[in-house]
Amino acid sequence: MTAAFTARAKTMLPQAMRRVWPAMSRAVGTALSEIKKIPNKMVAAVGIDKVPAVLAALEGGMVDKLYIDQPAAAEIMRRKTAQKKSDPI
Repeated sequence: MTAAFTARAKTMLPQAMRRVWPAMSRAVGTALSEIKKIPNKMVAAVGIDKVPAVLAALEGGMVDKLYIDQPAAAEIMRRKTAQKKSDPI
């Protein structure tokens, strides 16, 4: 992967997706703009280690249906609650 491609791809990704960029740089697949056009996008994740990727997908508008386990759901709620508390009104 060239440095120019990597720099361009990073600027095209939503801010939330940049947090998981190292994994995304090795991925081969459909463009994010094409994924957003899909009417029913389902994400399934198990474990709190998947929380950063799930949050990035949620914030990037890539999820219509989410299936996760209770520990991941609790961690997402904890992080979103902490984020709201730290955001200025």
